[in-house]
Amino acid sequence: MTKNLNIKETTLAAFQKRVNTLFAEREEWQTTLYATANQRLYELLGNIYTVYLDAKDGGDVSAEKFEWLQK
Repeated sequence: MTKNLNIKETTLAAFQKRVNTLFAEREEWQTTLYATANQRLYELLGNIYTVYLDAKDGGDVSAEKFEWLQK
């Protein structure tokens, strides 16, 4: 019976270690790659919005820009 209990405890400890490792990896990803990707995404969206504003400012050239964008 003690042998079975040790196997269960060892199996549980290994499982807990795997889950804790995943938690740590997720946290590292979230604070590095995810944060950097989000920052870059907002930069891109800002640039897109700037292009949009430039194309819709009402001038004759802007109308041509807007028409070209719709192609």
